[in-house]
Amino acid sequence: MAEKDLDADDIYIRQLTPGDAALYRGIRLAGLKESPEVFGSTFQAEFTKPLAWFFNRLSSSDVFGAFLDAKILGVAGFATRPGEKEAHKGLLWGMYVRPEARGAGIARRLVEAVIAHARRRVELIQLSVVVGNEHARRLYAGLGFVEYGIEKNSLKFDGRYYDEILMAKELARASDHEPVVDAGLFAAGRPGREGIPSGRGAHDHLRAETVP
Repeated sequence: MAEKDLDADDIYIRQLTPGDAALYRGIRLAGLKESPEVFGSTFQAEFTKPLAWFFNRLSSSDVFGAFLDAKILGVAGFATRPGEKEAHKGLLWGMYVRPEARGAGIARRLVEAVIAHARRRVELIQLSVVVGNEHARRLYAGLGFVEYGIEKNSLKFDGRYYDEILMAKELARASDHEPVVDAGLFAAGRPGREGIPSGRGAHDHLRAETVP
């Protein structure tokens, strides 16, 4: 399947459930293998995990998937910070879109689904992007995320260090004039349904890992 074959009207976004563990494992490993420098985790670390590990992650996580029929094309996750003093903050993490599905606006729609989901839960959503990933940086900036710093040597892979841009978006509280979209199904242009473990967790839970 190539980009030109994708019809945006046929793509929908929904929250993943534990029953999607095999699909999630497949796309997660694909991302770790294709773009290892933008993930905090590694292909080797997660390839050895049993399917039950991915089942448990989806049981306790808010992870969204973009689908064309039964094929999963992209994923993005949402997490909240632990503790009373950080409970107002959320994290967008684990963004990845398959190479053959890029250019169809899937990354943008996944981020929009996470934002809609987060708006009812937190006041601020944060993410980080590897320096040099300009496509991702522009995507987030276009959706209202603002840069507030750089973490030097945030990741080290294959002997090379990678800095990360820190970005955040303040979320207005839902009001009568700003309806909240339910996380459910999102067909192109149509609101519908919206989904790693809450809490800071492992380092890769904190970055957007975007490969749009």
